[in-house]
Amino acid sequence: MGSAFLAYNRADVLDMHSFKHFKSFLTMSQDYARLSGCRFLADALEDTIVKTPSGASSASSSEDPMRAAKKQLQPRGREFAERLHANEPALVEELHRAFRLVMAESARNEMIATLQALSMWPPSEQGIDEDDCSYEDSSVALPVIAQRLYNEDRRRHHAAEQEGGTCPLRRRAMTASYLVDFAHVVGMPLPALPETQKLMLQDFSLRVEEWTGNCQTTAHVTPDTRSTSTDVTVALATAVFFGPVVAAGLTMALRARQRRALRPLQAEHALWA
Repeated sequence: MGSAFLAYNRADVLDMHSFKHFKSFLTMSQDYARLSGCRFLADALEDTIVKTPSGASSASSSEDPMRAAKKQLQPRGREFAERLHANEPALVEELHRAFRLVMAESARNEMIATLQALSMWPPSEQGIDEDDCSYEDSSVALPVIAQRLYNEDRRRHHAAEQEGGTCPLRRRAMTASYLVDFAHVVGMPLPALPETQKLMLQDFSLRVEEWTGNCQTTAHVTPDTRSTSTDVTVALATAVFFGPVVAAGLTMALRARQRRALRPLQAEHALWA
């Protein structure tokens, strides 16, 4: 049955069904991911042999769940690292799909962070059907985007309650992030920011500019005084969920545009650091 730790908690934190070619790697990663917060850390593949107080080497990890979890995943991790570097088509294709999922989820988080900074989360009622969750359409007015995104967020919370605490979409996104972390740690190149997310965020930023420009004259909004800056909020929202590797790429892509969009409100209210 494996180590005593493996019998301690078998609740899956990684989604093995969405990435079938990585299934054996993800299976052996469950305990490690549970302890690491679904992050594949830089030292995950390092040897678990440690020095005892007497100076002798010991590979025993019975007292340390993290070392036991690392020891369990390492053989499969090294195998999959070799297969990725050999450009095994099925694995590379799934890794790229994982990256696209992470970028899509990061874009969603960035939009929520921006709406929170503008005191639009939760949004004011827009008369939109609660089943309308098409927030990716950035051609509509910002309040409409906010309401659709909020509808989608409520749907996720409902799904999490039904699943006993974890939304399936969130589990899939966290698994995708774990795979992207793994690829980064083993030195695999990652794709560029997908054009779909880039264009969606550019359009979203234009909607922010339009809306803040209107608010400068109508004064319908006051920035959230709990936020120190949109850049900080976005960086935290992305980094906490996906880690610094993903956060850096996505946040830098539109930081300058967002800063320009929010400048009128920052100057008017002088509440931002």
